[in-house]
Amino acid sequence: MSPTKKPRRRLSREEILNAALLLADGSGLESLTMRSLAMAIGSDPTAVYRHFRDKQELLLAMVDLALTELRYPSSAEGWRSIARGLAISLREVLRSHPGVTMQVAGGPPTRGIVEATIQALTLLQDAGMPSEIAARAHRSVVSYVIGWVLIEQGPGIEKQQSNFATAQYLAQGHPEADPLVVAAAVAADRSRPGEFEFGLDLFLEGLALRLSDSLPPVSDTVGD
Repeated sequence: MSPTKKPRRRLSREEILNAALLLADGSGLESLTMRSLAMAIGSDPTAVYRHFRDKQELLLAMVDLALTELRYPSSAEGWRSIARGLAISLREVLRSHPGVTMQVAGGPPTRGIVEATIQALTLLQDAGMPSEIAARAHRSVVSYVIGWVLIEQGPGIEKQQSNFATAQYLAQGHPEADPLVVAAAVAADRSRPGEFEFGLDLFLEGLALRLSDSLPPVSDTVGD
């Protein structure tokens, strides 16, 4: 008489998504397949296909799961603090989940992306930013964050050091330039504390000037 087989535990969509995100974070998105995911969770690919039609649907759901980690600033803060807080939080999420960065950058909009965008725009508008400027500012800030993170997720430390040395060597042929300054501009260490915030604050200072030009002057007159 053959032994009774223990029935497989039915996996939930959330368990599969968490495992997929963990696999992509640790081994890279290229390592994530329906088969490798099934092996990681101790199941077979049919368990994954039961919840996700294909890898693309899985990737979009992973984006939404990662974006649930976004931290939103208080609505009582000014628009500048709100924009800065949103940018820093998005960078933290994308750095924690490198597998979803390209999907956020160039993939189709997901429910999570749309909901996060609506929440960000609402915060900015409630802080006094006109809706059209809020939309453009949001696009620009998100583009800055994604571009920065993609470069951060590029070459490792050894390759960065090699690029810095190459840029420094090439700059030595230009007597009007400081090779160290040129190399720091060409092959910057973007993991250095404060580098990301420096560029972000430059952008927000420019946005503040644009915003002050677009708003009508505030009258000091209390009444007619």
